[in-house]
Amino acid sequence: MCRYHKSHLTRRLILDTSADSEKEENMVEWLREVGMPADYVNKLARMFQDIKVSEDLNQEFQDGLKEQGNSVADIVTLKVLNAGAWSRGSERAIVSLPMELEDFIPEVEEFYRRKHNGRKLQWHHHMSNGVITFVGNIGRFDLEVTTFQMAVLFAWNQRRHDKLTLGDLRFVISQISY
Repeated sequence: MCRYHKSHLTRRLILDTSADSEKEENMVEWLREVGMPADYVNKLARMFQDIKVSEDLNQEFQDGLKEQGNSVADIVTLKVLNAGAWSRGSERAIVSLPMELEDFIPEVEEFYRRKHNGRKLQWHHHMSNGVITFVGNIGRFDLEVTTFQMAVLFAWNQRRHDKLTLGDLRFVISQISY
């Protein structure tokens, strides 16, 4: 049960889909009161703390982008999470990011390095998502997609008149690892 609860809580916190964050935090305290292992409950509490710290860090990063006149500031959201609390085994995914996202990685890493000397970011693309705006003949749509789906959609968009084989898409998804 612990693993099931933690994996679903992780997903809700990362994707901001929790219906009521306060109730989620109260649940963690209730688990502590009913005698769940302290190590488990402390990791859950740390997850909530990381989300709150990430909100402040994200705001500072967005403010810095706005000062530079970067219009993307409103659409980039960062979550820096403590590996000890969030670890989900050694799940590391290899993905070739669209250039629009790849360009931000050095900027994010430099911002984080200035803020936290000596710490290094580790990217977990399997826990990432984004919204892509699709404009077609029948209207405009916002698609919420995983990083892998985003890579496939960007590959298709760059070569929309070519045939893309499954092998091409596998290559696109597995080209670069961070």
